[in-house]
Amino acid sequence: MRKWFIGFVLSVHIFANPFAIDFLPKKILDYQDYITIQKQLRAIDINFVLCDLYPPYQGYSTYEDFLSRCSRNTQQVLIDEEKNLLPIKKLVKIGQGGDCCFTCCVPYDGNRFSLIESMIKRLQETGFNGNFLYFAGGFPNPTGREVRYVAVPYCFKIFMMLEAYYRGFNKVIWIDAACLPLRDSSPLFDWIESSGSFLMGWQTFPWAWRYILPATHEILKNATGTDVLSVPYVCTRVFGLKMNTEKAKKLIRQYYDLVELGTPFLSCYPEEFVLTAILGNPEYQSWKLYPYGILMGAENGRDDSTELIDQRKEEGYFFYHLKH
Repeated sequence: MRKWFIGFVLSVHIFANPFAIDFLPKKILDYQDYITIQKQLRAIDINFVLCDLYPPYQGYSTYEDFLSRCSRNTQQVLIDEEKNLLPIKKLVKIGQGGDCCFTCCVPYDGNRFSLIESMIKRLQETGFNGNFLYFAGGFPNPTGREVRYVAVPYCFKIFMMLEAYYRGFNKVIWIDAACLPLRDSSPLFDWIESSGSFLMGWQTFPWAWRYILPATHEILKNATGTDVLSVPYVCTRVFGLKMNTEKAKKLIRQYYDLVELGTPFLSCYPEEFVLTAILGNPEYQSWKLYPYGILMGAENGRDDSTELIDQRKEEGYFFYHLKH
């Protein structure tokens, strides 16, 4: 086993960033840029890395699961001219507006764009006052550097939050498209104002090791000093920062460093293991996990329904997590 371990560490070193594309930084991207980028995405085959790194012993999630998660961004639809699906960037005022902003971005594959429309409608119905910034297609590229990282799986959440920050919003929450608002989210932004962040998470499950490659586990430990399997796990379905604080800025710098490497995102939950590793550092321990129920969906064996959504609202949850 030791021989194999040395082999996969060497493999990670050789394939420094398996998600790299040949595209120079550029702040404003046009339709032809997206067509060029999308062609490069389709040419990336992450199999050549995963087949070396996938553990030869039992217990881990399936190879297909790792491949699907790690290939997520290489398969995203940024633009489809034949179907007239062109990148959209839109800031929507909710209620009376204000200095709080939700962010989300979705590709054009699947039904996620319809989920965005439902989310905006529900935010309005809950009485929330703030803003909602979303991208449909395209890719968040707030500094012009991010386009180089478009293939890194699930890396876009922090990028979208920066898009909102550069539009003047300081209290920013990323929200997954499958999170249906149930009640006014203002308390989450109040928490950001008072504590500097909004973190949702729990003590890492004993079986979490099944969803991160041993090589990725080691890379994150070396890069951040954190063993991601021994600190509270941070879930980023709903994740917020007070963007102008020094602590938030440092987290973002560390995040960009790991995105640049690419290999820290080789897992079944790429951005969550990465952010868990960063936030496991002692300097972030003052950012406490939010103490109340945030979201809940249907238990195994149940389907989404109006009755279940209403039940979750009565139980006090802020969001219902839709199956999709």
